[in-house]
This record gives sequence, structure tokens and C-alpha cells, in this order.
Amino acid sequence: MKRVLVDVGYLNTAVGGIGTYINQILGEIESQGEKKFKYIITPSKNKVSRSIYLNEKPDRIKSVLHHLEYFLRKQFVLPVLCLYYKVDLLLVPDYVAPFFCFRTKKVIVLHDAFFWKFPNNYNPLWRRYFVQMIKLGLRGKAGAITTSEYTKNDLGNFLPIKTILKVVYQSPKLLPKNEHKVELLEMQLNRKEYILHVGTFDPRKNLPLLIASFNDLVKSDSKFENIKLVLAGATAESLNQNVILEIRRLILEFGIYESVFITGFVNDSTLASLYRNALIYVFPSVDEGFGIPIVESFSADLPVLVSDKGALKEIGGDAVLVFNSSDRLDLKLKMERLCQDVSLRNLLIHNGRMRLKKFTRDNFFKDLEDAIEEISLELKK
Repeated sequence: MKRVLVDVGYLNTAVGGIGTYINQILGEIESQGEKKFKYIITPSKNKVSRSIYLNEKPDRIKSVLHHLEYFLRKQFVLPVLCLYYKVDLLLVPDYVAPFFCFRTKKVIVLHDAFFWKFPNNYNPLWRRYFVQMIKLGLRGKAGAITTSEYTKNDLGNFLPIKTILKVVYQSPKLLPKNEHKVELLEMQLNRKEYILHVGTFDPRKNLPLLIASFNDLVKSDSKFENIKLVLAGATAESLNQNVILEIRRLILEFGIYESVFITGFVNDSTLASLYRNALIYVFPSVDEGFGIPIVESFSADLPVLVSDKGALKEIGGDAVLVFNSSDRLDLKLKMERLCQDVSLRNLLIHNGRMRLKKFTRDNFFKDLEDAIEEISLELKK
């Protein structure tokens, strides 16, 4: 049985998508056992939970120390661990693998191509450094896994032609069944009377368009005046502060501050409650590598409206309603239709249940192991 070293060090700082992805891998290894590979996890869960960077807002010195620690771990510690544990493969779920890894093959998960496509969304020095780290990590005996056919095609525009790329679809996070309805009461939210969006306040999320279209909706007819909009997720950092300021400015300008709720970070219980009690989910992004809230909405029987960009149509299939990502009126009309048409909502819920079968945890882990095996075989050629 081949031995695979899994680098989970990014859990020290990961919030959101990559952290969820790593935890899903760990959960499946624990629940399904070692059928195809022998897994060695580094660092251990105990060491990750003791990290000084977790649950803190680091100052400049800690930030510099963290980046130094990250570099040293990737480029020196991981290669040594590969030798020590005599592994055949190194699985890196967070973009960056060691430049040199002796004879160990590398499998790197590339979640999207945003570092190349949206350079202005990142600190220029950090971005240049990180992109170079990604490219150097793909040298030698290395292949990559990504999250959708759309992202695979995207990455093909930026990576060397010979790069091995395999697609593995993700599965939704297992949210708790015990809901926290106290928060819903505090926000004065009634069941099936609010529109939901979950995610960061990244510029590509296209939230100003959602705010504007929501304003048009609630003011178009008295039957929509009690509908609320909930933006759930951690507030953005650094360069994305401009997006939050723009959203707050629009809310005040439109006079809808009593109808829009920005929750900030929410725990899984509250998130589960928000999904299960919403009327519809709206995903207005101009680009997504996968779109995990789509499948999370499917699992909560929540009808979904998505933009026509990124991987959203690929993931949603026939279980989502689609609007033009640059058309304020189209979004307003599609929200209006979905809020009013019970038959359409029920059809999307039904199709979502069927579609969800493609994104099970079992499928995710089986496809992940198959991709690792295929990459390993192709690297022998």
C-alpha cells in the first residue's frame, strides 16, 4: 500500500473554503479508513489546535513570523518528513508544495485561478511571491487536482502545458441539525421571508449588484416590502474593505438599512438555520472555482439563483435558475419570479436533491483517491 503524507498545516490560518476542504479530507480518512493508501497527517490535529495564529488577529510581527514559518515548513520541513516517513506521495491541499521533494511525487490542490485572473484583489508583492511559489511547487514529479472543469480550463491558461490536472468535485459541509434560531429572532427574520447569500466580501462576489437589485425588488411592490436580505460570512480583509464600504454606502443611499443584515462570521449551527429557513439563495459572483454554497443549499432544500459566470452553472446543472451577472434588472426579475413562483421553487428543490447525489462525501473521497492514483501513474511515464 502506497504511503501518502497529507499536509494540513494551512489549518493554522485557513478560514472558509480551504479549511473546509482540508477538514473534509481528514473526516473521510477517519471515517472510511485506509482502503487505497496509508495516510500520514502532518501536523497532528493537536499541534494545529495549539497554533498561536488560530483565532487571533495577528500584528505585523506575528504576520511576518507566520509567513516565514509557512515558507520554512513548505520548503524544508515537508521534504524532510517525506524522507522520514518514506512516503510515495505528498498531498498538498493549499496550492503550495515544496520546490524539491527528493523522489516523492507531489499532488497539489489548486482551488481556482484567481491569483492570475484578479491580480488587483491581492497585495501585489504577496501575490507575486505566492504565484511563484505555486509554479515552482509544480516542477518535478508533480500533478494537480482542481474543483471543476471550468477551473481546469482556467488554470490551463496560466500553467505549463504539460501540467497534469484532474477534476474532483467537492461535497457540502455537514452542518448540525440542531439550529440556533435565537440569532434569527434577534435579526427579526421570519421563516421563508429572507434572501440569503453566504461568503466573503470579495470584489468578485458582485454584492453591490445584489444590493441594488434587492432594493429594486422590495420597492417594486408592497408584497415584497417585508422580504429581507441576509449577507452571512466573515467580513473581508485589507484590500476588500472597499467592498464593505461600498455595500454599506448603497444600503444607506437606498434607505434599506432595516432590510439588509450583515452577520459577520457565523458558527455552523447558525449557518444551518440560515440555510434551512431562507426563502431563496442568490449567488451573484462574477467568478467561482466551484461554489460550495450551491450544494449546501441543495442539502437544505433551498432554491438557488446563480449568475451565468464561473463554475456556477456547471455545479448547479438543472437545479438552479440563472441570471445575467451584469444585468441589475435581470437579477431583480429572477428574484421576483423565484420569490413568487411556488411551483418553480419546488421544482428546483427536487432537482437539487437529485443533483446533490453527485456531490456526496463518498464520491468526493473516492474521486480524490482515484485522482491521486491516476496522477501517480502518469508521473511514471
